[in-house]
Formats: sequence, C-alpha cells, structure tokens
Amino acid sequence: AETETETEVKEKNSRTPAEPDNTPARHDVERVCKHLAAAIEAERTVAASIMERSELIDELDGLVDPVDFSDPRYAQIWYAV
Repeated sequence: AETETETEVKEKNSRTPAEPDNTPARHDVERVCKHLAAAIEAERTVAASIMERSELIDELDGLVDPVDFSDPRYAQIWYAV
C-alpha cells in the first residue's frame, strides 16, 4: 500500500483551492464577515476589561443586576465571570 506524502496530506486538508478562483468578489459577504469579526472582537474587549478588575466582581454583584443590562452581551459576560 502506498502512503501519502506530507505535501499530499497538506493539500488534501487545505481549505484553499489548488487553482485560483475566478468568481467575482462578493462584497456583501465580505461586509458581513468584517462586521462579525468586529462584533467578536468587541465582546473579547468587554470580557477582558471585566476580568482585568476581577477583584471588583463581588462588589459589583450587589450593585449591578444583569437583568438591568440593556445589551444582552453584558449579561452573558457577567454570568460567565
């Protein structure tokens, strides 16, 4: 039985096509992908800033009710911490 070389395995597992794609650019798809990436990065920033001040979590627990958050992402991060 013949075994695959490392190059063949990489090519088979690669997500990029072996030949260039000649289809026109999808600007709507690019715009959605950029928006999604920005939203994900914004959530990471909020989570990181909350974790930076983790000593205040107990103090905030008595002052802030996650139900009062106007943005549900903050409530999710609150419960995650």
